[in-house]
Amino acid sequence: MIKSRENLLGPLIPNAYLRDAAPEDSAGIGVIAEETGLFPASMASQMIQGCFSRPNEAFLLVAGSDDSMLGFAYCELERLTSGTWNLRAIGVAPKCHRSGIGSALLHHVEKKISTLDGRVIIIETTDETAQEPARVLYSTSGYKKEAYIRDFWDVGVAKVVFWKHF
Repeated sequence: MIKSRENLLGPLIPNAYLRDAAPEDSAGIGVIAEETGLFPASMASQMIQGCFSRPNEAFLLVAGSDDSMLGFAYCELERLTSGTWNLRAIGVAPKCHRSGIGSALLHHVEKKISTLDGRVIIIETTDETAQEPARVLYSTSGYKKEAYIRDFWDVGVAKVVFWKHF
């Protein structure tokens, strides 16, 4: 568990930090999730509760600054596996896109998974144009495109799965 605020981006975003999510973060996570089209805001509180009820099987990190939520990352241990984690969601406030927050969150997710004896992480996304920056981030961060499943999310919308071994 990240108990203290860690400086996230140094001088790029003054007073930026990264920490484990708290119940009061639900609204800010929900806003980012809806602004980025990840999921409905109402799901944020469920994610946070899951982290508290299963602390060794799920975690939610938030990035923020003194006055706002900047991003979040939610990860779960895959059931019936030995050390495989799934990064279910990573979102960055639109005003902060391409600022390095996504990369910082991804790095801290990997760091946390390694402390939990994780050995593999997968990330599932879509092949839609809007997700191209995320796919580039995963590829440049050492993830391999492991699967492409046509028409998974909807007709004409494929699932793309990225994989990384620690």
